[in-house]
Amino acid sequence: MKKYSLKLSFLVISLSLFLLPSLVFAAPAISFNSLAQTSVILKASGLTAAQKVTLYVINKSGTTAYSKGIPSTADQNGYALATFTGLKRGGNYYTYIFDSTNKTLAQKDLKTLDPQLNYTNVSATSVTLKATNYEPNQNLTFRLKNVGETPYFLQTLNKTANTNGTAEITYTGLTPGGDYKGEVLIGTTSDKIIQFKTQTPPPPSGGGEPPSGGNEPPTGGNPPPSGSNVEPGWYYQMNDAQLGTGTAGPFATAEACQNSLDSQVANHGSLILKDCYEVTTQSGTEPPSSATPPPGGSTNEKGWYFEMDDPLLGIGTAGPFATQGECKTSRDLQVSKGATITKECYERATTESASQSDLSSTGGGLVPDCPETGCGWDQLMLLVAKVIDFLVFYLSLPIAAIAFAYAGFLLMTSGDNSGKRDQAKEIFRKVGLGLVIAMAAWLIVSTILTTLVDPALLDKYSLLKGIL
Repeated sequence: MKKYSLKLSFLVISLSLFLLPSLVFAAPAISFNSLAQTSVILKASGLTAAQKVTLYVINKSGTTAYSKGIPSTADQNGYALATFTGLKRGGNYYTYIFDSTNKTLAQKDLKTLDPQLNYTNVSATSVTLKATNYEPNQNLTFRLKNVGETPYFLQTLNKTANTNGTAEITYTGLTPGGDYKGEVLIGTTSDKIIQFKTQTPPPPSGGGEPPSGGNEPPTGGNPPPSGSNVEPGWYYQMNDAQLGTGTAGPFATAEACQNSLDSQVANHGSLILKDCYEVTTQSGTEPPSSATPPPGGSTNEKGWYFEMDDPLLGIGTAGPFATQGECKTSRDLQVSKGATITKECYERATTESASQSDLSSTGGGLVPDCPETGCGWDQLMLLVAKVIDFLVFYLSLPIAAIAFAYAGFLLMTSGDNSGKRDQAKEIFRKVGLGLVIAMAAWLIVSTILTTLVDPALLDKYSLLKGIL
């Protein structure tokens, strides 16, 4: 036995010594330092100290003919450098390292920088022109002029590229919906040209957009309270930096209401508290402001709701929405305005189910909270679910983990003691079988509960919601 162990040790040591040079000494490689439009510094690495090599650059097909080799000697760290100039902007090249016998040690493709001109942040009256891939600290000239029938505009500005070869200029005072040509010049020579069109503002709505028509939201006021006299039509609620919180409307059609809402968001940055909704009668009641959530168990309209914490309005409930899609769209809009969503979109089917949806079945201990009308079948089934959940996930799993750890300890320390090994195996078998039985029982009970318990109540029970 000892004889074979010595042979195996000798084999491992021999293999390690054979592989050690390849692990310690890296293979020769090429990297690019100070890559620019027409020049590059080639860096060879992984060489031996004082090794003589030739760094070579040659053009690929389609690029202006170029072929140049520069001899170099590696330093004590195995690096060799060579600077190549006169390359073509955006050109494609091969780079090589040759040793003293013209043997290829490494090869890598090279593409020089190609300057680009792009436009960003385009609005109805402004735009930003951005030039990239130029030489660091290069002096550039930006020119913007009108095209076609766009009113006359011509402005020239100078800018120095930063250390990354990037420069940008913002132009204002443009014509909405106008056509323009942006240009970058080097000296007096045009280098890059780009055309774009400014944004066109949405057309005015057909009726009731504040302040020209309809009811302008009162300055600092609140939406009319439930039960107030509201004219039939379409409305929406918003919070405007100048007008404050209020209701806009009435609008003759849903389309006119939506156009006005979009205009308020685009041109004034208004925060939409409630999307377009319809009031059908003169004495109809407008849904309450979403600044204050309705109390638990109160009467609520049928529809979809979500709850949020808004920096301006505080904690509140938004809704109702006709569909889940409309609810999620409004929720995403509020998030983009800085609101924190405290409860995702949920549905209230009837007044009764809205009351039941306020049950706090996930808080406290094992016993679920009951509505004002008293505990019923749903609360009993939920109690059963919580007890089984506690026994399986909060009691059985930790105990099983401890038992597995103990069995593993016995197995690792048993040595030649067959009794300890058998004891460890028996613990593994019994605990594993117990876990299978416990999980099967939990699965059966959970499946039954999905058919016996109110779905609105189960939705509050996170475990069943996440697994079934």
